[in-house]
Amino acid sequence: MTTRNIPAERANAMLSVIKEFQCLSHTDIEMVAAACQWHRYEAGNEIVRYHDHTNSAFFIVQGEIRVMYHGLLGQEVILCDLSTGEMFGELTAIDGYPRSATVVARTSILLASMHALDFQNLIYSNRQIAESF
Repeated sequence: MTTRNIPAERANAMLSVIKEFQCLSHTDIEMVAAACQWHRYEAGNEIVRYHDHTNSAFFIVQGEIRVMYHGLLGQEVILCDLSTGEMFGELTAIDGYPRSATVVARTSILLASMHALDFQNLIYSNRQIAESF
């Protein structure tokens, strides 16, 4: 994983593809972008692991991820695949419980992440985003 600095205007444009952010004003998108950290993962890299105590929400701005866990007998159980424009990790960011699944990059991806407190402040202060959940 590499963390990157993204120019503000480019960050705003990339975040505007996130479904829950499409209703936001340019000023609101700028505030979201200012609170985000940027990460690149290559295909096969693990992003979060089942039962991790990390609490960031993630926004997929390029690429695809797979959400899964391993059953009691060790078999891989695929919950879903997500792609550009979607978010994941929002439940942990809201409720503070450990991660409920492992997330792996399916392709080379670029993610924005937001710490739980910033994410909570965003959804509590913006009715349009809160209603999207």
